[in-house]
Amino acid sequence: MSVGTAVDSASRVRLAILDDHELLLDTLTSWIDANAPDFEVVLSASTWLQLVHSDNFPTDLVFIDFQLKEPVSIEARVRTCRAAGAKVIVISSFDTPDARERAANAGAVEFLPKTMPIRDVMDAARRVMGI
Repeated sequence: MSVGTAVDSASRVRLAILDDHELLLDTLTSWIDANAPDFEVVLSASTWLQLVHSDNFPTDLVFIDFQLKEPVSIEARVRTCRAAGAKVIVISSFDTPDARERAANAGAVEFLPKTMPIRDVMDAARRVMGI
């Protein structure tokens, strides 16, 4: 590994993704690995407990799906991530004013619809992370 690679790797944003759809997790991870060299997906979880019990948690940024099959509220998930030092972007197909308000009140820095192109999601992530 060259020094340039080590510096590049050290400056990458450590990203976690929480979504209970494995296909989405795999697709997002693959796309980010191939197209967003300023981010590194270090944690991909399909359950809340997988996320918070991982040795890679907390990360710099977490993408969280608003609706999970688990009974853990979006407020609890966002607040836990924030308390651990991570910024949170909620990404959801459940895009209502109430859902946006709940996520924002809990401390999410963005609420993005799943209909948004991944390039736009990553542009929002860059704005949030100041890069």
